[in-house]
Amino acid sequence: MIQLFSYIVKTKGKEFEFSIYSPDLHSSVEKWINRLEDDQNEVFSFNEKEVANIKQQFLSNELNIQFDKEPYFLTYKVVDMIQVVTIENIKRTNPDFIAKLYYLTKGEGGRRNYVFTGFRPHIKFAGIDDSTSGEQLFFEKDKVVPGELAIAEIRLLRHHLFENYLFVGQQFEILEVQNIIGHGEIIEIVNSSLQRINSK
Repeated sequence: MIQLFSYIVKTKGKEFEFSIYSPDLHSSVEKWINRLEDDQNEVFSFNEKEVANIKQQFLSNELNIQFDKEPYFLTYKVVDMIQVVTIENIKRTNPDFIAKLYYLTKGEGGRRNYVFTGFRPHIKFAGIDDSTSGEQLFFEKDKVVPGELAIAEIRLLRHHLFENYLFVGQQFEILEVQNIIGHGEIIEIVNSSLQRINSK
């Protein structure tokens, strides 16, 4: 199961928090570095020089990492000072199902830009008038560009709409507002209360 880690950095009177989705704590560090690069120079992130400093220490194995027991943390150097990054493992429920996703290209009517893991679009199944938002956590990647396939864990907001309704092979639409931006297909159901009994 994909886990959620919160990386919290308090520096120079500011506090930065990054939500990192990863299969385990150790692999989450590289994802955090990549997230810093994607977000550098934004109001809620580090500047280019700070990111380069952290990345250089990561690549040269100079980060001091304490993952033996909670609280987890890592440290890096800023000139002659030590900066602490606190890492929390956020406890979460199991996903409802695993799905194969395809995001439409702009020419197909889809999005212009990629989506990050943790994206919460609406999900619509045939035969049910209502839709619900569903958190998508991608396997082996942090973002998916239009025209790309991905495998993801899905967590539904309103479970009661789908009790005894879902089955492996079932297809659904991915919507943003009212626009269809992608399609999905269930490949494994994790939440047994949603599984259709005796489905064909």
